[in-house]
Amino acid sequence: MGVPVCVIDDEHSISRFSRYATYSVRVPDLRQEEPTVKTLLGLGRSLNLQGWVLFPTRDEIVATLARNRSTLFEIFRVPVPEWDTVHWMLDKRDTYQLAKQLNIPFPKTWSPSPKKL
Repeated sequence: MGVPVCVIDDEHSISRFSRYATYSVRVPDLRQEEPTVKTLLGLGRSLNLQGWVLFPTRDEIVATLARNRSTLFEIFRVPVPEWDTVHWMLDKRDTYQLAKQLNIPFPKTWSPSPKKL
């Protein structure tokens, strides 16, 4: 359809070999929030990705985009809600807590260790 695509990844991924990938950039780290934001903004500027849509493919990237939407909006379109919405779905314990508060049925669950977020 002629839509340009830029694959940005810190792992070995076959997506960079897609015939639909206009650009493919391997970066050192997309697991830590601050380096991820700096990397995305830097690539956005250097590759002229103004107005491009960011599609996260891992939970930690969803969290980073949600917590840094306003900064990333300087260059990109960010189709991820704000953190106050996203955090409810990234950890099942939070999702069940919200369901309980809203009186929505959910499966009984046990967690073997304390929450680590």
